[in-house]
Amino acid sequence: MVTPEAADKLDKFFRTFAGGGRPLLLLDYDGTLALFEPLARMEGLALLEFEAGLELRVGRNKGGAVEAILAEAGTGGPVAYLGDDLGDEAAFRAVKRVGPRGLSVLVRREWRETAAEVWLRPPGELKGFLERWIKTRD
Repeated sequence: MVTPEAADKLDKFFRTFAGGGRPLLLLDYDGTLALFEPLARMEGLALLEFEAGLELRVGRNKGGAVEAILAEAGTGGPVAYLGDDLGDEAAFRAVKRVGPRGLSVLVRREWRETAAEVWLRPPGELKGFLERWIKTRD
């Protein structure tokens, strides 16, 4: 169950959608990067194992990747990063640096210490978040 504090944070975050700008959702949940396994055969890329699957790494951590994506996207809209493992901690911190339009979300069945602002248990709470994301941006 989402805590009252997390529910409040989610409500405040979704209100930022009214401020304009293109919303950006960055999702690395349950090994989604493993879908890119064929890319790992390219020079300079690494496919790394972690607690929930595989990760495709290109010379920087996930925080650096998020910062690069945000700089390139140039969006002033809300941005959320959803992740499930220790490798996502740098990305959680990077998203928090964008201020109130950023939201970092830990998605996993069991709580652990994290830099993420919100913890969601899959699949129900994650599904609810994604449904709200879609509804709010339409």
